[in-house]
Amino acid sequence: MLLNTTVEFTFTDPDNPQEFLNYLNDVLNCDVKGEDFVSREYFYQFLEFKISRTPRFSQYVHFIREDVLSVKKISSHPQKGFLLKTALQTQAYDACILCCGQNLKKISPNQFSSSIISPYPASALNQFRDEKLLIIGSGLASIDVLVHLSKNHFRGEIDLLTRSAALPSVKKRDPALQVPEFAAFLADHNKGTSSGYEKLNSLVRAIDSYCQKKGSSLSYFQNYKPSLTDQLHYDYDLCRSAHNIWEDIIVDIIYALNNIWPDLTNREKDYFHTDIEPWLGRLLDAMPLKSADAILKLAENVPIQFVSHEKATQTHYSAIINATGLDKPSTSIFLQSLAQDGLLSFNHAGGVKTCPQTGRTKTALHLYSCGAINRGESYTSGSIYWTALTAQKISQTLLSR
Repeated sequence: MLLNTTVEFTFTDPDNPQEFLNYLNDVLNCDVKGEDFVSREYFYQFLEFKISRTPRFSQYVHFIREDVLSVKKISSHPQKGFLLKTALQTQAYDACILCCGQNLKKISPNQFSSSIISPYPASALNQFRDEKLLIIGSGLASIDVLVHLSKNHFRGEIDLLTRSAALPSVKKRDPALQVPEFAAFLADHNKGTSSGYEKLNSLVRAIDSYCQKKGSSLSYFQNYKPSLTDQLHYDYDLCRSAHNIWEDIIVDIIYALNNIWPDLTNREKDYFHTDIEPWLGRLLDAMPLKSADAILKLAENVPIQFVSHEKATQTHYSAIINATGLDKPSTSIFLQSLAQDGLLSFNHAGGVKTCPQTGRTKTALHLYSCGAINRGESYTSGSIYWTALTAQKISQTLLSR
């Protein structure tokens, strides 16, 4: 499940994307809409409810609501399993799968004179009506903040501090399937490629060729406007005018990147982050059309602008909203303790290193890692699609024991 977002994007079954929303309204009588944010407690209750309705799983699955303090090998023999310790109990397990996600980045309060708050839960933003706010970050977390402020009829001032000085692009939908036609384009452009640089650039050429064949152009989406609202209007109009051909092949692009990623050198990854990701990342992380609607409505009544770090540190804000996103898994004290015990190690991006075939953190151990903490092992380690693929590999490995 994708958390820290609106209800409409939270589900466990892609064929039934309304399942969580229906659970909230039909079972818990919450009266919420798809664009609403809800407490994480509801996610937990939903998972318990779903498991309880699946007899073949419910007898084997047990939920323990406690913080994990440590995971230790039972002995030096790798097949003996692990001891998992909480404040109240210690349990032995044959295998352990780490799915603990990432923490939000922390901002040093010494940089600013105002209080710093997290945008999650979104109810923390309900206190603001006409203040001057600074949002740090311009990814989807900042979009969540802007949408929530719009919903609350905020009428103050908003500054955004970000390295990219650009919001995500705008999209109508999330395609669920790959497009065979694009796969053919990519295969054609990949002929004769050997280095990571060539593979990355051939992917870009394939995207452009596909867009041009469909009457669009990749150059439309590499065009930056002078202001936040100008850029948002531009992206919004492209989306509404059916130029967003790239929307059809998002799954293909992510799949291609994830397959290229493990073989890239750190220098090739740095090249991608510098030369390709600034525009491609805006497309892959594009906001829903109705989020853009909400932000444009907010911008009609509220000045919203990007500001420099120097100006932000010299300005007094009623509050600073930390929308910088997720921190590196390597900053987790819990994961650091596992690394110190030799149970895992971290990669160049600060994520947990895993075996691409099995999901194991170490070849001889039955300790596995799945989801966002595998940051850097693929391009989108935390995406639902790639997490599900990793989970499948882990399941196959466990069943083959």
